[in-house]
Amino acid sequence: EVLCIWDEAPSAVLVGQLPYANPQAPKMGTLKLSAQGTYDNYNPFANRGVSAAKVGLTIESLGESVGTETFAMRGLLAKAFELADDRSYLDVWLRKEARFADGHSVTADDVIYSFNALVKEATPLYRSYYAQVKSVERKGDHYVRFHFHPSQNRELPLIVTQMHVLPAHWMKGKNLGDPLQHPIPGSGPYQYAGGNVGSQVILKRNPNYWGKDLDFNRGRYNFETIQVDYFRDSAVAREAFFAGEVDFH
Repeated sequence: EVLCIWDEAPSAVLVGQLPYANPQAPKMGTLKLSAQGTYDNYNPFANRGVSAAKVGLTIESLGESVGTETFAMRGLLAKAFELADDRSYLDVWLRKEARFADGHSVTADDVIYSFNALVKEATPLYRSYYAQVKSVERKGDHYVRFHFHPSQNRELPLIVTQMHVLPAHWMKGKNLGDPLQHPIPGSGPYQYAGGNVGSQVILKRNPNYWGKDLDFNRGRYNFETIQVDYFRDSAVAREAFFAGEVDFH
């Protein structure tokens, strides 16, 4: 479940529960955070506008990096990776239990849609980011292969595993480059649950989160609610922290 850019996994890679997480931690409470500026939509991939904060808690990627593990990627939506000996392609097997917030299974079609939409419709950053990926091939309902252009970039497989996976069925008829006024039902542990557009974001923990029992997720995502209040500048946000209106600064 761990992909490394070395021929063998380095000793720094830990498999299983994260050493800084407590599986016995209670699931409760509200975490209040601050953000600077404002937002006007819920699409972090759009060509224009400003998306709401904390989208990384609602939309997941194929793999997840952990701060204590250098140049390695654990499988998140993916259960396994296999890199060709000549590094010309990367095989990715998805977890069959992975689900979006609306209950739809995460499949190969979602991965293929996400890659093509990010490259063709989203902000040009992604076109450059995945420029060395030739194509994505469907090998099965939960199995895809990323074909690579000849490259000396040994980090390319890790870059691919960082790709966010979006629900193709929900995005049908929509352009990923456009701002969205409704949150994307991602597969993450939290989902947007309200707030005031432009000034506040409220996220709720998904009690049916498909990945809550993964070894490296045990003891994580413990707050029932995460509230993000927007402030015009950092000085005001700091004063809100001193006044007890924000928990972390």
